[in-house]
Order: sequence, then structure tokens, then C-alpha cells
Amino acid sequence: MYVNVKIPLYLLNKIIYVLDHIDISGYSDSIQNDCDSVLFELNNKKASIELRRAYANIINANDGDARHDARMYYLKQKRAFNGEW
Repeated sequence: MYVNVKIPLYLLNKIIYVLDHIDISGYSDSIQNDCDSVLFELNNKKASIELRRAYANIINANDGDARHDARMYYLKQKRAFNGEW
């Protein structure tokens, strides 16, 4: 059973930073793979949050030009999130 938890964005960013900078080269392959997997999922979650924020900017835009710019940024983020670069 999966249970979702909420953590503040600053904490998510700090966790990613710490895991990215820990030297685990001396540990077993299993630990290295687990760390890489966790880091990948956390970065994926962060990108998903950024994509949601970019979409919200389209909806909350003040005028047509701002909406267009927000939409272009969202589409760019979406392509990057889906690995289309």
C-alpha cells in the first residue's frame, strides 16, 4: 500500500542537493542503485511540480500576451519533462 506525504518544496530541494553531493562510491552497488533511483524519483517529482506551476501561470495570466508567453514556457517544460529534447 502506498501512502503519499507532503513535504515543503525547500525540503525536497535540500534532499535532492544532499543526495546529489554524497559520495557513495565506496558503498555496495545495491546502495548506489537505490540512491540513484531515489534521486531520479525526487527529481521527477520536482519537475512535475514545476510543470504544474507553469500550467497555473497560463490560467492566472493577466492578458493575452502573458498567457501566450506562459503557454510557450509550459510547452517547453512539458517537452523537457517528457524527454523530447
